[in-house]
Amino acid sequence: MSKKNKLIGIVGQVGSENFFAQKAYINHFKWFGNVVVIHPKQDEIIPNLDLLVLPGGADVSPLRYAQIPDPELCFQPNPWFEWFDMAVLPKYIENKTPIYAICRGFQSINIHFGGTLHQHIYDHPYSGSERDKLVHSVRDLETKRVFKVNSLHHQAIDKLAPGLVPILVGNESKGENYIESFRHETLPIYGEQFHPEELDHEYSNNILKGILDGTYFKQ
Repeated sequence: MSKKNKLIGIVGQVGSENFFAQKAYINHFKWFGNVVVIHPKQDEIIPNLDLLVLPGGADVSPLRYAQIPDPELCFQPNPWFEWFDMAVLPKYIENKTPIYAICRGFQSINIHFGGTLHQHIYDHPYSGSERDKLVHSVRDLETKRVFKVNSLHHQAIDKLAPGLVPILVGNESKGENYIESFRHETLPIYGEQFHPEELDHEYSNNILKGILDGTYFKQ
């Protein structure tokens, strides 16, 4: 199947009059296939989807990992994304739809399988308004390669869920270094804490191509 025949679904956000995906996601993923925006309350899954993208966004509710939300550390969750992740996402996982989870989506996948988060992390590199600025070093646990990524999050994985295998970790000389990407041991699920949709990043692009051509999860 050629690239143009790949169907990529991005979970959308709900506005006052419509639902939408941010342009950065659409512009990035359209290079790899045909993009559709999925309404978060669309109960019926798209069974022939080649890839489901869980985008970044508001904080995941700490109630989902049995913690009390700290009002000084944790921001208001997006109720539409919370609904999707609890009511619809399990159907895509059961269908074995390949999943690419980014930032909030990455964190939510960890919670789904039984992990937890730090509600806030301190002294962590941050790209700010320059969303494509490479400010954070990460290390590949297998190849030991070190490279830089952007960073737009204030939460991070605390306990990694059973079944998830870390791939990239932070490689900063100061402060704590958290898990920056993982894959599931048996399911076609991959996630990154940083934002590849803001970059033209060889590392992330190669993984995305491998997911879509069916080779990545066979490794």
